[in-house]
Amino acid sequence: MAEKLQPKQQKFVEQYLLHGNATQAALEAGYAKASAGQMGAENLKKPKIAAAIAKEQAERTRRIHIDLDYVLQRLAIEAEREGEGSSHSARVQALGQLRQHLEMAGSNPEEAPPLQVNVTVNNPVGDVRVTRPDA
Repeated sequence: MAEKLQPKQQKFVEQYLLHGNATQAALEAGYAKASAGQMGAENLKKPKIAAAIAKEQAERTRRIHIDLDYVLQRLAIEAEREGEGSSHSARVQALGQLRQHLEMAGSNPEEAPPLQVNVTVNNPVGDVRVTRPDA
C-alpha cells in the first residue's frame, strides 16, 4: 500500500500537475516564499511524492488517450503543414522537437525509421483527423 502524503505534499502534487513548475507548486502548497524553490526541488526527489506525480500523470494519459505516439504524429503533421493556418516557425519548432525526441531515444535522426502518419482532411482549413496505424 502506498504511503499517504501529508496535506501540504498532496497540495504540492496537485499544483505541480497543473503547471509543471516545482517552485510555483511549492508556493501554492503553502511553503515559504524564501524556500519555495529549494522545497519544490526537494519534493520532486522524494520517492512518495515522485510516485504520486507519476501515478497521476499516467492516469491522466490513460483518461485522455494521448500517448507519445500521438504526440509525435501531431508534431509530424505540424512539421509538414503548408498553406493557410501554417507558419514557418511552427514547422521549425515541430521538427526540432521531433529531432530532440529521436536524440533522447538514442537514435541518430538520419538513421531513424520514418514516422508513419495517416491523415484524413475533411475540411482543408480546420478539420484534421489523425489515426494510428494498426500495429
